[in-house]
Amino acid sequence: MKMTPIESTYVNAVGYQDEILAIYFTNGSLYYYLAVPELIFNNLLEASCKGLFIMQNIKNKFVAKQIL
Repeated sequence: MKMTPIESTYVNAVGYQDEILAIYFTNGSLYYYLAVPELIFNNLLEASCKGLFIMQNIKNKFVAKQIL
């Protein structure tokens, strides 16, 4: 999956493929969020505060799988 670097104190990079949203956090952990609509990924990329967007719209709203 292609990862896109982003400017954030909370997240280093994000990626999206086949309804899987990958988030690589600044603490070194990588999570896959499952069954995420592409609109959520696009809104994340456009959000002015990526960390806040993740906390409000992704964490605890989609099934998460820790990869790293």
